[in-house]
Amino acid sequence: SHLEERAYMLGGRITVTDFAVGAFSALASSPQSRVPLDDYANVTAWYQRLEAMPAWAATAPTRLMEAAE
Repeated sequence: SHLEERAYMLGGRITVTDFAVGAFSALASSPQSRVPLDDYANVTAWYQRLEAMPAWAATAPTRLMEAAE
């Protein structure tokens, strides 16, 4: 519900908080994690906005499981 009226963790602009939380969310969004995100549309939409950021995409691992290794 925190993200219901916010585009990012602290409001309408992306901050370092989004990157910090997003690092863990990348692992949770992996199918291998088995974290049930289907009922959390706001979280999924937030993470998709984060993935669309050039700075995030430029530093993302090529395989999500690389981040867990």
